[in-house]
Amino acid sequence: FQKSQPSIIPEMVDLKERIKQHYDLASPYYQDLWGEHIHHGLWQTGTETKEQAQTILMKELSSRGQIFQGAKILDVGCGVGGGSIFLTKTFGAECTAITISSTQVQMATENAKKNDAPTIKFLEMDAENISLVDQNETFDFVWIVEAMSHFPNKDIFLSHANRLLKPGGKILIADWV
Repeated sequence: FQKSQPSIIPEMVDLKERIKQHYDLASPYYQDLWGEHIHHGLWQTGTETKEQAQTILMKELSSRGQIFQGAKILDVGCGVGGGSIFLTKTFGAECTAITISSTQVQMATENAKKNDAPTIKFLEMDAENISLVDQNETFDFVWIVEAMSHFPNKDIFLSHANRLLKPGGKILIADWV
């Protein structure tokens, strides 16, 4: 007896295309609303501005993850580049950043130049199908903030992330629960 598995591939492709279209259209608005970190923040007292709360979140994640000077980091779901810019400027990190949105790649590249962080590599790429030019490239950290909730198959992403880590590397995730 052979049990056939229903195919979810067409539904996943359609979902990813809708997510891409959403961020291609909405990212300029999100940046106007949230700034270069198009994610929420960590409010410790409730009196912080959204910009302060976003910086607090970046610092908290960096501290918990033990980010070190010169770390090599893959920023997954990088939005308009705020996380990679923070990591590059704060830690001298070497960041490669991916997003499913071509609009976000363009915006992130512009934001990095404006913030004197032009060495960040921004790539349009599906996080469940990570394929870098250097197939042997590895990272000290895979950093993902408020993006994993968009992945239909988190196991596939985690498998890719694990493959891309150096020995002893870490996956740092902050997302909605």
